[in-house]
Formats: sequence, structure tokens, C-alpha cells
Amino acid sequence: MQEGQLEKIVTELSALQPQYLKGTGKVTKVHLKSGKHLTIKCKPETVVTNIAGYLGTDLAALRKFCSHRLAAKNSLPLPMTPSLLLIPLRMIKPKFSNDRATGYVNLFSIEDLKEKKNGAIITLVGGNEVLCRQKLKTVKIHLVYARLIYREWQSHYINPYVKEADNNLYNTAKLDLIRKIMNS
Repeated sequence: MQEGQLEKIVTELSALQPQYLKGTGKVTKVHLKSGKHLTIKCKPETVVTNIAGYLGTDLAALRKFCSHRLAAKNSLPLPMTPSLLLIPLRMIKPKFSNDRATGYVNLFSIEDLKEKKNGAIITLVGGNEVLCRQKLKTVKIHLVYARLIYREWQSHYINPYVKEADNNLYNTAKLDLIRKIMNS
């Protein structure tokens, strides 16, 4: 993935949707807030790892932070920046064992949720729609968890001197501030 492409993804990301392409295998369809799509020849998990690397975020520390706050281990929301919080949702039917069918939706890009027979349809900013293979009730629970994590993360992100603030989150906040200063 190129640096310019990654920067565009970080600023305009609405969703990362896994797909299977004939002759290629698993790819990621990136939905942008403008309504456009990008197709990247890697898994959504790899795109999330690349985004975290670009932002200077320690994914292991972030997952640990979220895990302790929610008392859960799987399907943890990932707050990356104040405008990017990725919610993992099952989006496709796995074709083989040990295949992750997880995609990610940005909490701040969700406009509407609709129930469908075998899941839910998430309408994104820009008019894109993403099919989720989980029930609407489950998607709403994930949204509640994401909002809870965002509040907790935001208090640490904005005020890193709060007791129990993780050094990695503090360093992420510093790096984000430095990047904003250099870009202006």
C-alpha cells in the first residue's frame, strides 16, 4: 500500500469490506466517505495493521486497553483517531476453516441501520451500503460497546495525565499532534 493511498484511507475511511475475487483470493473493498470505492489486494486485518502503523498506534496496547474496559477478548472496537473508530463485524460467509470473515465499519460513518433476513444493512456516509451477516440486535450491541470505548479512550487521549493513562496512548496523542502541526 502506498503512503498517499494510506493517508487518504485514514482520513476518508467509512468501511473495510472483505471480498473474494476469482483468481486473486481475498481482497478488501474500502468504502470512502465520498461514496467512492478502492480495492486493495490484502485482507482487512492487514489494512487495519497498516493504518495503525501509519498512525503510530500500538495495536496490542489498544486491544488490551479495550479488552480491560469491556471485559471481552473478541470483536473489540478500535479507536484510532478522534474521527476513526473501527467496529469489527462479520460481513461475508467464510469459504474455508480458519477464514476470518470480519470487516470493519467506522462508527462515525454510519447513517442508518436496517434489518435484513440474514443480517443487517449498514448505510454509510456517501450512500454506500454494507451487508453485515450479524443480526441487527448484535450490530446495535457492537455500536453501544464502541461508544463506551470511545468515551473511555477519548478521556485518556485528550487528557493523558489522567490516572491509569497508558503510555502508548499518550505517545499516540503526541504523534498525532506532531503530524497535524507538520501538515499545517
